[in-house]
Amino acid sequence: MSQRVEKLSRGIDTVLRCNGYSQATRLSGGEEQKIALARAIFTQRPVYVLDEPSAALDTKSELLLYKLFRELTEDKTVIFVSHRLFSCRMCSRIFVMDHGKLVQEGAHEQLVRIPGKYREMWESQVRDLMEDTGSTMQ
Repeated sequence: MSQRVEKLSRGIDTVLRCNGYSQATRLSGGEEQKIALARAIFTQRPVYVLDEPSAALDTKSELLLYKLFRELTEDKTVIFVSHRLFSCRMCSRIFVMDHGKLVQEGAHEQLVRIPGKYREMWESQVRDLMEDTGSTMQ
């Protein structure tokens, strides 16, 4: 992200898409999400609630972002809603909802070993990733 800031006309002082102002610099959805997370961390709250905070990021950026976010909030409570389970691997507790009901709870390693909704979703996402990239993921 610092490389992107360096390329802006006024560096860190560049106006970013201010209420549709036509000369403001526009960011991608992923860049906006990274800035939103940085702002959230900067506020130094004891609890963070994030709803699909990485929806506009590719998988690699998402994993790097969550690794950094976890390091910066290790003594905080972080709750995030996500349909992308790769980021859930770092969570100490995962709550799996299905049609508004809690159907499973546990850590990633536990949930992928037992039959259930989490394992079904995990296997589906791993399959999709492997088809898209030709890589493997555990």
